[in-house]
Amino acid sequence: MRTRRLNILPLLVEGRAPEAQARLEAPVRGGRADPARLEQLLALVSAARDDDAADQLDRAAALEAAGRDLEARQAYRRLETDAPGTPAAERAAARLIALDLEERQAARAAEAVTAAARGSEVGKALAQARELLRRHGRTQAARAQRLPLEVRSAPPGGAVRVDGQPAGTAPCVVWLPAGPATLEVTAQGMQPHRATVDATSPDVASPLTVELQRAVRWRVETLGPLLEGPWVGDEGLVLGGTDQRVRGLAHDGQLRWTVRLAPFAHVAGSPVGLGELVVVVESAPSGGRAFALEPRTGAVRWRRPLEGEDVRAVGALDGGVVVSSAAGRLVLLGPDGEPRWRADLGAPLALPAAVGPEHVAVVTADGRAHLVDARGAVTPLAAPGRILATPGATPQGWLVATDAGELCLLGRQQAQPVWRRRLPAPLSAGPTLAENLVLAPAGQRLLALDSGTGAPRWERDLGAVLGAPVARQGRVFVAGADGALHALGAARGDTLWIARSGGAVRGAPVVRRGLVLVAAEDGVLSAVVE
Repeated sequence: MRTRRLNILPLLVEGRAPEAQARLEAPVRGGRADPARLEQLLALVSAARDDDAADQLDRAAALEAAGRDLEARQAYRRLETDAPGTPAAERAAARLIALDLEERQAARAAEAVTAAARGSEVGKALAQARELLRRHGRTQAARAQRLPLEVRSAPPGGAVRVDGQPAGTAPCVVWLPAGPATLEVTAQGMQPHRATVDATSPDVASPLTVELQRAVRWRVETLGPLLEGPWVGDEGLVLGGTDQRVRGLAHDGQLRWTVRLAPFAHVAGSPVGLGELVVVVESAPSGGRAFALEPRTGAVRWRRPLEGEDVRAVGALDGGVVVSSAAGRLVLLGPDGEPRWRADLGAPLALPAAVGPEHVAVVTADGRAHLVDARGAVTPLAAPGRILATPGATPQGWLVATDAGELCLLGRQQAQPVWRRRLPAPLSAGPTLAENLVLAPAGQRLLALDSGTGAPRWERDLGAVLGAPVARQGRVFVAGADGALHALGAARGDTLWIARSGGAVRGAPVVRRGLVLVAAEDGVLSAVVE
């Protein structure tokens, strides 16, 4: 009897009940059907069908849970065909309806993402795409969805690539896959920027601005901090540092020669060009001296001992080199190294002296400023308060920063300031004149003021305490304690490019021969393409 039952099971599963019943009736009890036994067998077959359909439903649900929606849909449809009328088939039909509804919802959400991106609402489109992936991540629409992101570059115009494929010119909208992608932005004269970006992360915001770093042409490493920039001329560069050496470099940064200094000595102040020679001031515990050398060979032409402690090269004036000492004494050395004059200010220096076109400006420890002319004559500079930064020369007069928190322009007559301007912070370096602008580094901010009236033109917070700025052909170069060198447009203060050295920068950049040279406290001289 068991064999007969098993023989009719395929017929019953296929819905061929009459054939199954005929097959049962003949051999049972002399050809007479047993309705009770037949009913019992049919119940067993129905239960077997339900169990088999339930197993198929479980397998289809597992495929759906694994994100294999296409295979799950095929399994649900197969179950409807193979086991119609079973509870499992009804549930399969319900899941197919739910999946179709979710697919339609996902398709509408994807259309909304595209519409928002085309309407320049890229940030909104990015948020909608993230929500689409969160709510309908298993749908075909979600698997095909890419996330929009507006990419900008500073300066503008960078070429954008996503996973190695061209994606546009910044500013532009790129479409990123769901998950990590490689974003690359390049521009001529800049270091390539490469980063891994996951647009599904809430940490990624649109627009994404990439600050391109200016390419460094070359670097020279020394053994101690560099506190001053190099001398640059037609014959090459002369670099002095704190590692008891003076170096001669070619314009491509190659080392030509080295001159050793006395033990524990360092170069104080930038080397100063004097005709065909370069004058270097050496400061040491045993005393200071000045020496002149040929920039191409390093051959020393003359040496001159200097009086006083903490001697320092100030700059060139009237065919000579001005040297200062901490005690408040200035001396002008001629081309042969002989002193032309000496000026005693009567008080120690509070700040490094600065050379203007016709005078040397000096601030002494009593907070007073003095002007020393090309003959060595000393004239007090009358300022409305204690002076906190070395005065800067302009055609209209002198720029001074006082303890009242003001920057003032003192006219030639010095009767009254031509103008005054309140500063947001004390000056971190002396003010600089750039054509019709006064550039004042006040802590982290660089202020540009009208040189005639003191009216603000623009202001930039550059994120670190700044050194002295330098202006050239409509551009401003300034570096700071974070090692960043900023190139700004003089008209509006907009960022043209940024380059980074390895350490803090104290001195002003040197701009010559198409390069911007930055000496940093980590002992590295960096040459950046202007």
